[in-house]
Amino acid sequence: MGYELLPDNSGIILLESYTVVGNRNAVIINLNGTERWRLEYTRESGEGKLFDRVGLSNGELIAIAIISNRDVLFSIDYNNCKYNKISATR
Repeated sequence: MGYELLPDNSGIILLESYTVVGNRNAVIINLNGTERWRLEYTRESGEGKLFDRVGLSNGELIAIAIISNRDVLFSIDYNNCKYNKISATR
């Protein structure tokens, strides 16, 4: 469905088909092919339908998920496998 190279070139973030893997369809893969982190939904974000887009915004790695019929932006700290922030977006 899509991918983006990590800013430090240590791997990629990949969107897999949600019909195959379910709603946790965004995963960070290391260059050697191992899974670093499968992105999760949090108590703050709520459970999502799927991750829809990934990319870079001002040098920051982001993922957009569809949650309760709205777009939610996840700012990703890919080295520490956590989110910098979660916020509504358009």
